[in-house]
Amino acid sequence: MSTAAAKRLEGKTVVITGASSGIGRSCAFEFARAAPQNLRLILTARRLDKLHEVAAEINNEVGGGVQVLPVSLDISKPDEVRSFVPRLPEEWRDINILVNNAYTPRLSADPRTLVLTGYQRLSQGGSQGARDRRRRHQHHV
Repeated sequence: MSTAAAKRLEGKTVVITGASSGIGRSCAFEFARAAPQNLRLILTARRLDKLHEVAAEINNEVGGGVQVLPVSLDISKPDEVRSFVPRLPEEWRDINILVNNAYTPRLSADPRTLVLTGYQRLSQGGSQGARDRRRRHQHHV
């Protein structure tokens, strides 16, 4: 039986920063549980080994309907953030939802600016479809 959330998330690609532990990890599991069929999760954090563990745990819990792509990303490094989307495999670049959860104490910028800047950097590197969606409606958590 499909839930309303599963229907809304079907076929979507979700990016979760800081997904190796804490709230980011929990968000990854909740998205996977909400839409266990036809969902793509891009999990980012500095600790790639932890992301692979989270990906394996998600696959064990919900099965192969959720595709998980672990990607190393340090949001305190502007060059990594700018190159994030272009480094993704082509079929993963059409990002629908961003959960901007990662934190770094090394940033001196106002956190409100970081959220906006991070989303802009992620989305500017995205596909034309992602840019078109931003004009119609945005999904951020």
